[in-house]
Amino acid sequence: MVWGKAGSQTLTSAGDTMTVSGMTVSKFNEVLIHAVNNLGIDGNLTINNNSNQIYARRRGANGGAEESATDQTSVSLDFLWNTDLNCSFAQMYVLNVNGKEKLGIVYNIAQGAVGAGNAPDRIEIVFKIAPSSLTTDITGFDVNNTRDGSYDDGSNLSALGSDITPAAAIPFAENAQVGSRAEITDTRKIYHFEEGQDTEENIFNSAFTMTGNAAQTTATDPTGKIVLTQSGGSGNQANAYRTLSSISSSNKTFTADFTFKRNTGDLANSNYVRFASVNTFTSGITGNAKRFYFSFENAGYIRVATETASDTSNTFTDGTDMQAANTTKYYRFVGNGSTLVLTMYPTLSDRTNGTNADRTYQSVNFPSDWTTTDPIDTFELLGASGYHTGNWEVSDVEMSFNSANAWKEEGT
Repeated sequence: MVWGKAGSQTLTSAGDTMTVSGMTVSKFNEVLIHAVNNLGIDGNLTINNNSNQIYARRRGANGGAEESATDQTSVSLDFLWNTDLNCSFAQMYVLNVNGKEKLGIVYNIAQGAVGAGNAPDRIEIVFKIAPSSLTTDITGFDVNNTRDGSYDDGSNLSALGSDITPAAAIPFAENAQVGSRAEITDTRKIYHFEEGQDTEENIFNSAFTMTGNAAQTTATDPTGKIVLTQSGGSGNQANAYRTLSSISSSNKTFTADFTFKRNTGDLANSNYVRFASVNTFTSGITGNAKRFYFSFENAGYIRVATETASDTSNTFTDGTDMQAANTTKYYRFVGNGSTLVLTMYPTLSDRTNGTNADRTYQSVNFPSDWTTTDPIDTFELLGASGYHTGNWEVSDVEMSFNSANAWKEEGT
């Protein structure tokens, strides 16, 4: 059970009444009273502003003899205050069952004379309320002063209910600066506002679907890899693909890394590295499919392209600074929100740090329907058939899409 706040009143000037009304009906009710003495006060409790003789109580003060009172017009809370005393705090629980008399328990402490040399006063009260109609539910509490003084400003009456939906927690600010820190005081948990990013890595640690001369080393990065060998002649292609587990996005802001090794005998002809919405080797680029890719073409140039079924025109080829045979290069695709750029690096650390690039190739645009077609969620490799001889491998693939910035708990 969670308590919900049913109502509250704090006096801003001296007065004789504190009221909470219009409450949502609850089976269990907790009432808190802080009364500040101004020249002598008492406290008399009623429900629903009902001052008929429907109240009965039993009380004990400071461990003394019990007293009872019946057929009362209110429940006297016996604040034990006179003009010399200061303030009191009362905690009350009230059971409200429709069709039954209402039952209550009160714990009251009066400050008494100032200083640690003076003990406070205590009162315990039990009471019941027997309205003329037992189907009457409690929807309000009133505390009234009948003495010569008044409740001073700052006095408060608050009510909580068991059947009230608590107000929604105040959410973290979503427009915070990345790197902001927040601490939840009651749980002591710490949160950081981090740049949103969905990342897929270690993709060779799970099995690929493969055809032709494709072989997988199943392991985490950087050991895991796919080696493809294709030879001249129709039907000798090699293909490997798998669906990604953490990436599914049509966002145009992302990075995609891969390491490409040209082995002995590779002629750099129709070697494709693709990020796609489906295995386009078998289904093609039709319907809502899309892909972006890198390939070696005709032993003399590379191709970079972004494609959907409706637009395959965003492509370029470049034969300058092409990767040589028997070398390993480290590539990075960057989608910057409007175009795709491919960069080749000499070492893994250079790619990680974005330094000492061998070549940054010409950018290509994204098709106009990129964000409305199927999301990128597949990685595939293709060594095409025909008069092409290839012996190459790809490893250390990682893709990260930007997503909404979010608060994340420290240590998770």
